[in-house]
Amino acid sequence: MKNKRGISPLLAAVLLLALTISMAAVVSNYVIKKTKEFNPEKLTEESIYCESVSLGYMITDPEKLGIYEQGKAGFDHDPITGNPIIVPGVSLFAPITLINRGAFSIHQFIINAPGLESRPSLIYDENLKPSVLKPGKDNKYNINIQINTNNQNPELKIIPVIKDPEKNQSVKCITRQLVLNYKQICLDIKNTANC
Repeated sequence: MKNKRGISPLLAAVLLLALTISMAAVVSNYVIKKTKEFNPEKLTEESIYCESVSLGYMITDPEKLGIYEQGKAGFDHDPITGNPIIVPGVSLFAPITLINRGAFSIHQFIINAPGLESRPSLIYDENLKPSVLKPGKDNKYNINIQINTNNQNPELKIIPVIKDPEKNQSVKCITRQLVLNYKQICLDIKNTANC
């Protein structure tokens, strides 16, 4: 009987040691995986270049501000281009003037609207040629934003995209995005949330 009592503490110690080793293996694998995923160059790249990016907006024509869609009397043509809206179910929140208040030229925007796929929006000049939104004097750009009026979330996110001058590649400045609540803008400008 004395031999059986001596085996139990030994067995418990072995099991405890095995559990400790297996837990250490799991934790070390997790730490190694997270260390490999961490990319300090990407973090540095965004913080260096995107710190000098600043995007703002203004409403230059409050009378035209609205939600434009097919069949809506007085609001069935794109207010910027003048073209009729011919796609059923497409709504445009327009016109919004984006302002580059930063130090870098913005080459395009990525627009996130709830209920719709994120999409890039290129910048065009008066002749409809691809352009950039420069800082300084020519820093304004009129835009219309496709929205889903059936979605309860009225927030629109506009992410500026700049060019890395050293690597000549595009950099999305997610931390410098402009967030607009189109219902609140309508309420502030037109005294109604429905424009």
